[in-house]
Amino acid sequence: MLSLEDALTLVSERGRLMQALPSGGMAAVMASEETVRDLLEAQKARLSIAAVNGPQTTVVSGRSDDVRDFTRHLEARGIRSTPLAVSHAFHSALMEPMLDAFTEAARSISWQPPRMPMVSNLTGRVVEGPLDAGYWRDHVRQAVRFADGVRSLHAMGIRSYLEVGPGSALLAAGRSTLAEAGATWIASLGRQQPEWRSVLEALRQLYVSGRDIDWSNVHRGATHRRRSLSTYPSRASGTGWTPRAWLPRRAHPRCAQPIPFSARESPPRPASSSSSRALSGPMPRSCATIASAAPSCSPSPRRSTRP
Repeated sequence: MLSLEDALTLVSERGRLMQALPSGGMAAVMASEETVRDLLEAQKARLSIAAVNGPQTTVVSGRSDDVRDFTRHLEARGIRSTPLAVSHAFHSALMEPMLDAFTEAARSISWQPPRMPMVSNLTGRVVEGPLDAGYWRDHVRQAVRFADGVRSLHAMGIRSYLEVGPGSALLAAGRSTLAEAGATWIASLGRQQPEWRSVLEALRQLYVSGRDIDWSNVHRGATHRRRSLSTYPSRASGTGWTPRAWLPRRAHPRCAQPIPFSARESPPRPASSSSSRALSGPMPRSCATIASAAPSCSPSPRRSTRP
């Protein structure tokens, strides 16, 4: 769609222009888009709908005082809201002073059609053709149609969703939008464990849900040796210890029959860059990034009980 250099140029110019604008506020309202729009019109509030993240999650944006007044009005009506920790009123009228300069910057970039299906969070629909400067101008000012985008992905047959970034706020919004879809929701980074472990956990969840993994990138740069593991319980391990407990039979979605397995040790820690590359590149059609050789039928090694 655009080169890394052009993407960095666009992002840095967008950030520079936004930083020069007056500060503002945003709040997530636990109500539908229609309800929030009606309340804004009734109150004549000088706020914009900045995002529609779910059936009952709508974000408003504008001057901080106006946001506080509106949330007090919502509280009086029994509607919950949560202020967002932001520096500016993104996707609101307060962004308009930067639009012309940003459009000029976007016009200097060469745009190409996406090489894989991509759903726009500006329209909530699949992108057709290159995204020109006008698109990115609207992307700054208009609302984020996240919920519509998730519905479009579901209509395309997507059933696995990976959030690339810290936390899982988008996963929660996706679950609320597709509550009955039976989808798999995977966070790539968590706040409760080291980054490399979080990425490997995401990789594990992708694998057991049937996704293709580029194992050459997973193991690139890792300092470990390949070993053959027995596919059945055996006391002749030759490792200096004999397993006394064997893990139960497991089945992988890619295997026709479950197979028994054992493991001596947990996999070694790979370099974080290698872990990241394993999740990069084109994802299969049945998996979406909110961002391939066929794997062996043997499940990922797990720790066995030692004597």
